[in-house]
Amino acid sequence: MVDRSPEAFHRFAEDYYEVPVDLEAVRDVYGLRLLSQKLVSSLNSEVTLAGLAEDIAEIGYPQSGRDAL
Repeated sequence: MVDRSPEAFHRFAEDYYEVPVDLEAVRDVYGLRLLSQKLVSSLNSEVTLAGLAEDIAEIGYPQSGRDAL
């Protein structure tokens, strides 16, 4: 992907997975907003925040308000 914008990923995800994807949720992830179960579920209702804990830690995604600063 040459265009690394949330909008470009949104288009890719909808085309690849053939399901609607919440653009605001994609923007929140790109903006490194804190993950909540609501945000995770808006992207995939079968995934839990707890189930992502190891992946979140591995990639260094901010996990607290302090990390996001």
